[in-house]
Amino acid sequence: MNLRIEMSATGGPDGLKPTRAPMPEPGRGEVVIHMTVAGVNPDDLRRCNLDVAVPGVEACGRVLLVGRGVDAVKVGDEVLTAMQGLGERYPGGYQRLVTLPADTLAVVPEALSLEDAGTLGLPALSAWLLAERMGLRGGHELLIDRADSAIGQMLIQVARCRGARVVAVAAHAENMGLLRDCGAQEVLGPDDRLGADPFDRVLQQTSGPDFATSVQSMADGGQMIYLGPSGVLQVDAEDLRRGVSITGWSPSSLTAAQIQRALDALSVMFIGGRLKVRALHRVTLVNAAQAHKAIERGAPGRVVLY
Repeated sequence: MNLRIEMSATGGPDGLKPTRAPMPEPGRGEVVIHMTVAGVNPDDLRRCNLDVAVPGVEACGRVLLVGRGVDAVKVGDEVLTAMQGLGERYPGGYQRLVTLPADTLAVVPEALSLEDAGTLGLPALSAWLLAERMGLRGGHELLIDRADSAIGQMLIQVARCRGARVVAVAAHAENMGLLRDCGAQEVLGPDDRLGADPFDRVLQQTSGPDFATSVQSMADGGQMIYLGPSGVLQVDAEDLRRGVSITGWSPSSLTAAQIQRALDALSVMFIGGRLKVRALHRVTLVNAAQAHKAIERGAPGRVVLY
């Protein structure tokens, strides 16, 4: 039997109910993995309001069954996957046995344990890919909005590894010490003002007045990546004339090749002690509702099911 978490008609965290389902059989091109760690992300809360039977946009585990036509992985391989339709086009990672296309998988490097790979998961993958897209390097001044998010904490560390100077803005004042522990050279509270020095790169996770302030703080020719909520964003034309660029990004565009490249690089950083998950909340699979409540109340850092 397969233990899985299904969303009832009531929605919300309390609508997440553990159920038992028959043992899955992989179809052609599919595998079944035995889930060791499934990350819980803010996006999972949104998807619970959609027509999704089993939530969870990421999963890490060991290949248990292999369908016809699969030769990229074999039984026993340790793998990780994120997005690519998981928890949307097919049942997600909140289950002990996850069936998914083999071509969505990345192989966990030998030096990294399954538990560590799954704990790093989507926030670390996203941070590495964002740093790559920004072209972060030594001499860059990076502003991270809502830096106490799981992605923000990972990006602080990845950016420091690439030589950038990091200014981190906490969404909650009580998390400022955590951001210093992550390596940010300057940490601001939610009510603090930005300094006068301009930023070469910005990760923006909020809209409204904070968005406008961040745009105005950018250096001429600076780059911002926006990960905030949907809606209309207003930009002063004078800022555009300064050559600043603002682009959006979403992990929904991830590919297995990107995940593999990022995971390989992250494993080197993690084994070398340059990357840590400093705020971790581990919740048993049957208590998935508690994990969602932790996200809702703004628990800092990483939340995972096991």
